[in-house]
Amino acid sequence: MNAKENKLKIAQQVTLISALINLFLSCIKIFIGNIGYSKALIVDGIHSFGDLLTDGFVYWGASIGSLPPDENHPYGHQRIETLVMILLSLFLVIVGAVFAFEAIINFYHHPGQLSIYVIITALISIVFNELIYFYTIRAGKKIHSNLLISNAYHHRSDSLSSCIVLVGSFGAIYGYPWIDSIAALIVSMMIIHLGANLIIEGLNELIDTGVSEATKQEIKMVMLDFKQVQDIVQLRTRLMAGKIFIDAHLRTNAHLSASEASLITKKIETKLKEHNSKIHDVLIQLGYCAYDDHHLIALPDRDKIEQWLKEKTFFKDIGHIHIFYLKPTIEVIVLMKNEMSQREEIAALDGMQVLFKYYYTVGTSY
Repeated sequence: MNAKENKLKIAQQVTLISALINLFLSCIKIFIGNIGYSKALIVDGIHSFGDLLTDGFVYWGASIGSLPPDENHPYGHQRIETLVMILLSLFLVIVGAVFAFEAIINFYHHPGQLSIYVIITALISIVFNELIYFYTIRAGKKIHSNLLISNAYHHRSDSLSSCIVLVGSFGAIYGYPWIDSIAALIVSMMIIHLGANLIIEGLNELIDTGVSEATKQEIKMVMLDFKQVQDIVQLRTRLMAGKIFIDAHLRTNAHLSASEASLITKKIETKLKEHNSKIHDVLIQLGYCAYDDHHLIALPDRDKIEQWLKEKTFFKDIGHIHIFYLKPTIEVIVLMKNEMSQREEIAALDGMQVLFKYYYTVGTSY
């Protein structure tokens, strides 16, 4: 089983367990609320029933988000997971607003005497919701799923809403029913604040907001730890469903071969992923160029240089040509298939000096 399949399995398992617990809590809250004369517990039960719908969204979002990249989605489907997280967070804000409104209304319309079974049921709800909260958030952090983490906080909001019922029940029993309204209003503001923060986090991912400055500095330290890397020209990061994507342009030695550069980029990618398990994709441009774009485009490329060389009689037997673009020169190394005489070599060097005019050439090897 690969990493993606394992992540999907964990997400689905956690969501199914969550759905079963929400179904149990919803039924018991509504039943006890009716026989115990607690409107707050009935509403809390309806809230738990609504959580079944959110669990369905999480299950669907995790399944779709784990699909592999395809022709139309080359970066995968993780954005769907982020979108579902935003919808869940929006639901949190709405729930918090509803609780706040009910708290204000109940401040002037206190409920009557409640049954002791309401307190027991609220305690059961708190215990179960806290257990599923810790279970879900642990799994979410393990597989780096913001969707599961968002749903975990939803369970925490369920636990807090049951605390409201519990405090309100004690207040009603001891003759202070207004405590219910005060506690409900405070917790409602906490739920709204939590949901708003998660929405902002999700929107930041959708608009490709980069990682924190501390994380960026850690990434730079890993890159500069390679002695072949002289400087970081550009470093861009973005987040997608809790995963980090990196695009970097690194300056290196001008004489580095393409095959060595490829090896170094692979080592840098491996080191970055070992350092931070959230890093999912690394795209590195490794090279050396001390020119501005306008000057660079004006320089002769390999095809042009090869054409110039082959037009000369003393370069008819070329094996390989190595070209290095340095500031402010171009270094050309010509490897001949056959040995040249000293006279031919001097003529070739003189010819190259004339050939490239303002560009310096260094060395001929054979």
